Amino acid sequence: KQKTAYEILSGLVGSEMCIRDRMILVADRVLSSKDFEKAKELYQKALELKPDEKWPKDKLAEIDRIIKGFEQNKQIYGTTIKKADDLYDLKQFKEARDMYKKARDLYPIQKNPKVRIAQINELLRAEEYAKA
Repeated sequence: KQKTAYEILSGLVGSEMCIRDRMILVADRVLSSKDFEKAKELYQKALELKPDEKWPKDKLAEIDRIIKGFEQNKQIYGTTIKKADDLYDLKQFKEARDMYKKARDLYPIQKNPKVRIAQINELLRAEEYAKA
C-alpha cells in the first residue's frame, strides 16, 4: 500500500518534532555541563525547526545573561589565571589548582582552567604514586 501525501507529511512533521525534542534534551544536558556555546548552538537549531517554541528561546536568553555575566568577570578572571599560572610555574600545584578552580568558576566557558586542573590532578597522582 502506498502512503498518501498527508501520511508522508505527517511522518515528516512527527520525525521533525522528535528531532527537535531530542535536540532540546541534549541541549539541556549540555547546558547543565556548562558548555554554553554548544548548548546555544543546539537551542538555535531547535528553534530553526519550530521558531515559536518557548523553551529554547528562554534557554537562549538565559545563556546570553550568563555569558554577559562572564564578560563582566573577565578582568578578575585574567588576574586569577595569571596568579594560577605563576603558581604552576613555581610547581606549587595544589595552590595553582585552587586558583584555576576559582578562574573556572568565574569564567566557565574557558577551557584552559579545566585543562590545567586535569593536568595538575595527574601530576599530584603521579607524585603520590611515586611516594608509595
